[in-house]
Amino acid sequence: MVGAALEVDEVCLWTDVDGILTADPKIVAHAVPLPELSYTEAAEMATLSGSEILHLRTLMPLVAHGIPLRIANILSPEKPGTRVIASPSPQHAAGAIISTRGLSLVSASASPLPAVHDAWTSEHASAVTTRLSRAGIEMLLAHQSELERTLMVLVRQPDATYSHEIFVDAFQGGYQITKTPSVALVSVISASHGGSLAPKAVLALGKAQIHPIVISRAIVGSYLSFVVPDDEVMTAVRVLHDELQFGNME
Repeated sequence: MVGAALEVDEVCLWTDVDGILTADPKIVAHAVPLPELSYTEAAEMATLSGSEILHLRTLMPLVAHGIPLRIANILSPEKPGTRVIASPSPQHAAGAIISTRGLSLVSASASPLPAVHDAWTSEHASAVTTRLSRAGIEMLLAHQSELERTLMVLVRQPDATYSHEIFVDAFQGGYQITKTPSVALVSVISASHGGSLAPKAVLALGKAQIHPIVISRAIVGSYLSFVVPDDEVMTAVRVLHDELQFGNME
């Protein structure tokens, strides 16, 4: 906010890492810094990861004034770090894997009985997510299928029990309510792979014998998300990072 108010040429955020990396270095040892990110990509990363480095409240005033943000390592100030700008260079198209653990998946599915199956409405499902939001529960992902008559929400583990109670109260009679207590969210942000991102990622996970519980693609934006069992998250991140060649971003 101060940088925006002063109309500076750039805001520098000093951290203890060399910028925004292509993956969690604790999982992928050869993760590399991203030279550039767009404001949209940075916002996606902040939303998906709850990043300790990137925050939407930091980005919003900079976006409004078109001020670049540089994220750099205070221990290695000579390194360029990551620049967050409106329009990154094509050769610096972003590619990163974001992993979030400590999550639970709560779902409701209608029984095949016509009376229940036909009674399902998208408005009913929306009312449930609204109720969760009003209760202060952060939903990292909400996935609804009209065809299968299902609703799945991904929440942090401390919120799982109360979320499950809301589902049980909202979906009464003929609905199967389940809670999967230990899952992780693996999100791929890639501006360079275009339409090939989903098939490449799904094929790579399949070869590694990882079968996502949920696959969700952003309607607006450039990311693809997978919900996987928590004990498979490290393998999933490494496989995707290598298959999509994110280690060659520099």
